[in-house]
Amino acid sequence: MQLAQSYSRSSDPLIETGRQTREQTYGTDAKALYGGSYSQPSVEVTFHQDVRFATLSPAIYDWTNQDWIHLPVSQQWDFAVGPVGDIRMKTRDSTWYMPGRSFGLSGDQRKNCHWMPRAVFRSRNFSRPAGIASERQFFNASLIYRPWPTTTATAAAIRAVAASLLADQLSESTTINVSLEQRLLVHYYLSLQANGGKDDYLSAGSALANVRGDNTNSLQVSLSTVFFRRLNIGLSAARMHNSSSVQGFGLSSNQFGLQVALKY
Repeated sequence: MQLAQSYSRSSDPLIETGRQTREQTYGTDAKALYGGSYSQPSVEVTFHQDVRFATLSPAIYDWTNQDWIHLPVSQQWDFAVGPVGDIRMKTRDSTWYMPGRSFGLSGDQRKNCHWMPRAVFRSRNFSRPAGIASERQFFNASLIYRPWPTTTATAAAIRAVAASLLADQLSESTTINVSLEQRLLVHYYLSLQANGGKDDYLSAGSALANVRGDNTNSLQVSLSTVFFRRLNIGLSAARMHNSSSVQGFGLSSNQFGLQVALKY
C-alpha cells in the first residue's frame, strides 16, 4: 500500500488563461498491489484526487480510479487490462462524468535490459447531466533507453484531456517529449529536454466544439549537483514559444532558474 499527498502554490503567467495566475493545487494518490510476482498475475488498484484553485477561474475537482489486472508474458514484458472511471467537476460549471474503458501494454526494465517501452490506450465517453455526449481516444506511450548506467534517453507521446481553468471548457492536448539525462564527472547531472504539442480548448456546452487551438514548443537545459548528500543545487535555462488561434494568447519567453532542494 502506498499513500502520497502533495501541495503546491504558484503565481505564474499561464498560456491557458493568458494572464498571471495564482494557483493552489492539492494532490492525493493511493496505490495497492495484490499478489503475484514477475511470473504470476496480480491486481493493481489506484486512486488519484486533484483539486485546483485559481484566481478568476472555476475551482476544479478531479477523481480517478484505475483497476489493472497484470498478466506477465515474460521477465521483461507485462500486459495489463482494466477499467478507468473519472468524475470531474468545476464550480460555476456542470459536472462531467467520464466512464472509461482502458487497456495497456508495458515493459519493465529488469536484469540487463536497456530498453523500457510502455503504453496505455484509453477510450472514454464524455457525458453531462444535460445529455450531451461524445467519445474520445487517448494514449500515453514512452520509450526509455539506458545504454550505460550514467545515460538515459526518453521519448514520449501523450494525448490527454483535462478540465480547463477557463469556464465551460475542457482542454485536449497532444504532446511529444524527448529528453536526455547524463551524469558528468561523477557528481554533476546534465539534462536536456525538448517538447512540442497542440492544445485544443473544447466548449462544454456545444458537444465539445473547438473554440481555440494552441501550438507550443519549448527547449530546456539544466545542470545540477549534490553537496553533502542532502543539498541539491541546479541551474536551468529554457526557451518557450506558443502560437494561438485566438489573439492575446500567443507568447514567447526566455526563463532562467535556480533550484535548491534539501533532503532529510
